[in-house]
Amino acid sequence: MFKYSELLNFMMEYYHHYQQIKWRLIASSLGGMIGTRFAELHPERVDSLILLAPAFNTESRWRSILDIEEWERNGTREIYNYKLGSVKHVKFDIFKDLVNHPAFPIPNCVLNQEGKGIKLFIIHGEQDDVVKIGTTDLFLERLVELNFDLERNVKVFRVPDGHELVSEETLNLIEKLVLDNLLL
Repeated sequence: MFKYSELLNFMMEYYHHYQQIKWRLIASSLGGMIGTRFAELHPERVDSLILLAPAFNTESRWRSILDIEEWERNGTREIYNYKLGSVKHVKFDIFKDLVNHPAFPIPNCVLNQEGKGIKLFIIHGEQDDVVKIGTTDLFLERLVELNFDLERNVKVFRVPDGHELVSEETLNLIEKLVLDNLLL
């Protein structure tokens, strides 16, 4: 498993091959957090975001459910990998790197596009037990604190689904958002 910083660097390296276009990102869970952080760090490179159950506030969430001191002592811990459907050993270095990034990155580039329509979409499952929907609510509260107009800048879809977001209704919604907002 890669550290946040390594993934952000990889995205930047990959972007150099496609400098002529702004990215339209769709990202899920931890990828949603990383995609949003990339948009925050490199606003000139991102046009829009579709976030699926974004794993904002990861440090706080992990501190509430994991024994961080034990993880640090052991150097690794087992964490279930949804993509692979199995438990993987995750190095503590991932957590040490994570704390160097904000809990709620602010993608100004997609929030400040006057007259260009909504460029930030979030789909989150109401039954998500991995990244609870309250995490998205905290992100939205942070945007309001920073005086962003949520109605003009963000569209949130709360769906009757879990973290995997695989119900037919959710998949149809994702497809529609991609077709309507990401394709040229």
